[in-house]
Amino acid sequence: MAAKKSSFALGVGEEKRKEVLTDPADIRKWIGQAASLCSPLVIWIKDHHFALRSSIHESTHPLKNLLVVIPEGVQPESLQNALEEANSDEVYLTIYFKDAAVLGVPTRLKLWKEGLFEFEVPNRLVKIERRSDRRFKIPSGYRVMAQFMPLADSQKTEGELVERRVFDLSQSGLSILVPEEEREIYQKGFKIPEISIRVRSHLIIVDGKVQNVVSQSQNKKEALRVGIRFLNLSEESQDFLTRYLVENLVQYMK
Repeated sequence: MAAKKSSFALGVGEEKRKEVLTDPADIRKWIGQAASLCSPLVIWIKDHHFALRSSIHESTHPLKNLLVVIPEGVQPESLQNALEEANSDEVYLTIYFKDAAVLGVPTRLKLWKEGLFEFEVPNRLVKIERRSDRRFKIPSGYRVMAQFMPLADSQKTEGELVERRVFDLSQSGLSILVPEEEREIYQKGFKIPEISIRVRSHLIIVDGKVQNVVSQSQNKKEALRVGIRFLNLSEESQDFLTRYLVENLVQYMK
């Protein structure tokens, strides 16, 4: 069976292709390669705050199991407890390959023993090329807002922050929708300090730099889409954005 491909909007006016691997041979190859490298990963649960940094164990057998090291000081029951809180049996692993790719792995916990979690061998993987920095367009039914201090006198309202809708989001930046009359404010290279974005329950506070400005129709009105690159994103927030992207890829590419 060939790898399944799908296409959807990822911002900057482009359609990009994403890949879901469903061929067992491809899955074995990638899991085996990750095991040979003891690749780092994050264990997480959809719509839950649980996230745990770890790595694949070298004794993983891609035909039989997927073994993950239980970090020192972590009680293995914490993962099972989080699954019960979330009323779910599905776990996600985000596996990192240096300068190559990220794998999103939906799986299930089987057991734990001798310092290792044992997960089921997955029946699909989502593969993302890290260097391509994919952007995910926020679905029209959801509202993610960016807040920051006013950048010009025309934006100032006493005691209030400027709030603009997020159009798309990635590990390295985002784009926001702004009124056409604010074009002069958002010049390329302009720095925006302390941008605040809440995605689900996670609050991201980061400085940004304007990368580009393009016209964008919004509700039959002319607007602008301002692309902003993150300047000092924390490791925790970068992990969260990776998980958010992988989760949405799994959701929209089954």
